[in-house]
Amino acid sequence: MISVLLFCASLSLVPLCRSDSECQPNEKCCLFGCRRQCVTALAVKPGMCPDIMAKCAMPLPLPRCRTDGDCPLTQKCCTLCGKVCLMPKQEHDGVCPPHLGAPQPCRYNSSAKSCRYDWNCAADQKCCFSGYMKQCVASLAEKPGHCRYSGKDVQSKKDQCLDKCRFDRDCPANEKCCMGTEGHVCLKPASY
Repeated sequence: MISVLLFCASLSLVPLCRSDSECQPNEKCCLFGCRRQCVTALAVKPGMCPDIMAKCAMPLPLPRCRTDGDCPLTQKCCTLCGKVCLMPKQEHDGVCPPHLGAPQPCRYNSSAKSCRYDWNCAADQKCCFSGYMKQCVASLAEKPGHCRYSGKDVQSKKDQCLDKCRFDRDCPANEKCCMGTEGHVCLKPASY
């Protein structure tokens, strides 16, 4: 890996892009082949692969997909005795209440149902971390405020071009998932 970095540094190639805004809508500006250039972004469809237990015959069959983009319509590329396209389970609306990320006591409720995913919970609940395990809790509405679009509010990550979040619920405390110069990142919201 170090020899590749030294080789790339010796070439002094001019970047072909500096931010995603210089690329086509389905592309991102990433470090690729010793310089930053526009590359096709991997499609990640909403939802989560279902939690299916299966006994797999060996050897595993050839993969039917590599990414969500290889699957039709809303199906996702999931691991089930190899890679296959499956209908996803959807996350419930809303966000989890604050947890130990903020300075406050553990919110464990001994009467709440334990869970691994939202679909293990009632429709008006989410599967949230509650101190030391995940439990079904009443969901909160999406986070208030709106995203800022000032350059000083966005921290550029020159060596990465992956989204750090997809929804407000992916962000800690009161931060929102906003478009930055290198993809979506968690930022403090602007008030209305």
